[in-house]
Amino acid sequence: MNSEPRPPTRAQRLQAAALAEQSNAPNAPPETAKTPRASSGGNARALHKRIREVLKEQTQTVYGAPQEVESTPEFTPEIAKPAAGSWESLADEIVPQNAPVNGRRGLATGANRGASIPNPQKATAHPQWLSAPAAPRAILCANHGREVLLHDALCGEEKTCETHGAHYLVSRAASEYDAAFSFLRARLAALIERETFPQFSGANVKDLLFVDIETTGLSASQPLFLIGALELQNEPQLSLFLARDYPEERAALAAFHELARGKTLVTFNGKSFDWPYLAGRSTAHRLNFSDPRAHFDLLHHARRTWKHSLPNCKLQTLELYLCGRTRVDDMPGSQIPAAYHEFVATHAATGGGAHLMAPILHHNALDILTMAELVCLAGES
Repeated sequence: MNSEPRPPTRAQRLQAAALAEQSNAPNAPPETAKTPRASSGGNARALHKRIREVLKEQTQTVYGAPQEVESTPEFTPEIAKPAAGSWESLADEIVPQNAPVNGRRGLATGANRGASIPNPQKATAHPQWLSAPAAPRAILCANHGREVLLHDALCGEEKTCETHGAHYLVSRAASEYDAAFSFLRARLAALIERETFPQFSGANVKDLLFVDIETTGLSASQPLFLIGALELQNEPQLSLFLARDYPEERAALAAFHELARGKTLVTFNGKSFDWPYLAGRSTAHRLNFSDPRAHFDLLHHARRTWKHSLPNCKLQTLELYLCGRTRVDDMPGSQIPAAYHEFVATHAATGGGAHLMAPILHHNALDILTMAELVCLAGES
């Protein structure tokens, strides 16, 4: 079956014309033109360059050569003035373009002027960090030898209840830890009088109870063994309810709930940890308890107030930067569960273990007293 040959394409015709021009034979037929290989290096590049020139010449022939636009000296690349009758010109009649609106340039409608308005998020200033005191005041934790008995070191007393059993109570004035804590009651009473915090509304300074707990884990399925509570009846008094072994947890919880009934609780992360843990352990022991009258979680207030001024909002960071105080020989919280388990075994065998329990009680007491001082600072500032 015979078929007519296909006509050459436009690219083939242009290629043939370029070859013919190079060989001074512009009328040579396409069939006699030899197409150089694409891999011929410089020849191929020269051919492609000539093809682009021919295309440019043909385009100028059809459409004409482009006319150069002379730039006038009046023209500037800056933002041009809005045309008369445009929405921007109407807005300028109400609010000039450079007039500040809510602290930045904008239109009367509240909209911004496009590219002429910088991104406000990129203009935020770097937070000003508070500086730590060069010489913070240190509070020492007394050290005890392994042979010292618990009662001789802590000077507490055993409390016995016919219903719930026995536990150990250590009660001390706040001034015994540091003389500065003796002024907490007067400072907190003035804060309540000014009605600084809504949680303290309608309360008396005697209604406040600062609470912190020490546990053997992070879940209420594991027992707690120490509940610290700061009262402000007359002189600030700190009560530490200690379970010397695992069964005494029930009695310690019952004694605490008796003290906390009707009080306004002040904690540090207590809404998420301390109070749910206390409630869970009380339910496990089938103890009756009631929710506090109000609950002020200092951690939430600290994050709102100081998160842009401090490296973090941990309690001992706040204590260093805001109270100007540090601790010496303090037991880290991560070591407390293991130290308590060792204390239970030591105390059951010899009646000792003061070298293990005294640092834990000191840690708990300073946490509570620091909370009270931070509440004063927050209200006074």
